[in-house]
Amino acid sequence: MDLQLVRIGLTALEKKCNDLKNQISTVHSSRSARLDEFACEKN
Repeated sequence: MDLQLVRIGLTALEKKCNDLKNQISTVHSSRSARLDEFACEKN
């Protein structure tokens, strides 16, 4: 029973990590898209 709880906790942590990674990559890609727009406006 305890082992099952640990496994559930680990799965939840893993999901949280993946969500964070997705958030970070989304923020990163939108930021670089904005930089591209800025560069285009400059030219």
